Amino acid sequence: MLKVAMNLYGLQDWFDGDFAAVVELVKIAERKGVDQISLGDHVAIGEDHSNYPFGKFSAPLDFPWIEPITMLAAVASATTRIRLSAGGLISPLRPAVLLAKQ
Repeated sequence: MLKVAMNLYGLQDWFDGDFAAVVELVKIAERKGVDQISLGDHVAIGEDHSNYPFGKFSAPLDFPWIEPITMLAAVASATTRIRLSAGGLISPLRPAVLLAKQ
């Protein structure tokens, strides 16, 4: 059986930073049969990308990364069956108690 996943990377640029619109887009995706959404994480990015192991870094230094736990919680509150995934969560750079609470 074919499963369809959607990554939310960069979608906030489509809506001028309006995250409510991203949640609405995910609701539409769920109705259309998308099985899972994923959202990556970056807490801190240094200015030197020369040792980035996956080739050219995909975003500028000032890229507005969506905070994944909060965004996935917002999506969870607005959907019923779509699976949620943090496509990476850089937990060592987050306060442990806050991460546990989230």
